[in-house]
Amino acid sequence: MKLSAPACVLSDAISLASVIKRGGNSPCFAHLATTGDAVSITCTENTVGTIATSVSPTIQEPGEIAVSIARLATLLSSFTADAIVDIEGTTGAVNVVSGTSRLRLPAVSVVESPAAITIDQEVGRVEISSADLLQLLEPLAVADRTRLQLTGVFLHGVGHQLVAVSTDGIRLIRTSVAASTFSEDRTLIVPTEVGIVVRRLLQKAGASRVTLRRSRSLIAFEAPSFSFTARLIDSSFPAYEGLIPPPAPNSVFCNRGDLLAALSRLGAAASSNDTALVALSWGDGRCLDLHLARRPLDGADVIAAEVHGSAEAALSLPQFAALLKEFSDEHVLLETANELPVVICGASEKLALIVRSKWNFGSRGRRT
Repeated sequence: MKLSAPACVLSDAISLASVIKRGGNSPCFAHLATTGDAVSITCTENTVGTIATSVSPTIQEPGEIAVSIARLATLLSSFTADAIVDIEGTTGAVNVVSGTSRLRLPAVSVVESPAAITIDQEVGRVEISSADLLQLLEPLAVADRTRLQLTGVFLHGVGHQLVAVSTDGIRLIRTSVAASTFSEDRTLIVPTEVGIVVRRLLQKAGASRVTLRRSRSLIAFEAPSFSFTARLIDSSFPAYEGLIPPPAPNSVFCNRGDLLAALSRLGAAASSNDTALVALSWGDGRCLDLHLARRPLDGADVIAAEVHGSAEAALSLPQFAALLKEFSDEHVLLETANELPVVICGASEKLALIVRSKWNFGSRGRRT
């Protein structure tokens, strides 16, 4: 193989494909192959999936090569955008030439490089905006890191909505976007690592629309400049629906920024922010009271709120604050009743909940 193209064209394509590379020293290879007037570039990480893109360079000699994608990406990014770069595959090496620069990278056996992961039997397809896809990945913020079926985001159709859910057993986030039917079972669980790759791809590619395709074990994300086919988690997502409480009579509606600022102050006053509990209470009046559950004299705050009913709840301060940061709304609604989890709602369809920490409010600081 021998080809020539501006450095920016090659660098952009290699940069997209290299998004799949995992951290550390794990090897990852770019497979370049001529197909007509174009050169396909694929990069496969067997535990994650395959990213494919293409360029249309000047092809002097057709063929294929495999080379370390990290080393090739570093070389290409070092040239000026308009520099013409020649890439030539020879026996055991890949030569990269531009101007006075002559560089050689070791070639990888094409036969021994990982085979591309592709969907053979498609069972679902839907096209959505990139913004909607990013919204569907937001629940990953609370995905579990230990239990297989919870280490990702669960996608499933409910009516004319595509719903996304993640949970770690303590917290849960659910959101949805309008979409045609894509999946009706409980097996479409996108691993967290795959979601991270998708976010990076969308950021680099700037695509406005994305087509999602799936088989029983794979999912593909396709845009004009790339395709990413990834492995799904081989499990079924548990029935989370029963964890979401019905609308509760006890609620407080407040400014999200004010609430986050109060939690930040309490966290600074806590002896250990990682294990701090925040006690929330509301009832008579138009305010939400907060204090450090274990050491109320060290931290207390009050913010204005619209109150209905009354409630007391103790929550993990860092986990509660992290959930609130996953919302972009100016105001949020908190609901709870009868020791049930505290539910957080914004103006959209997004919902989050957090399980209460056990605390005896009557003893002022003594856990039950």
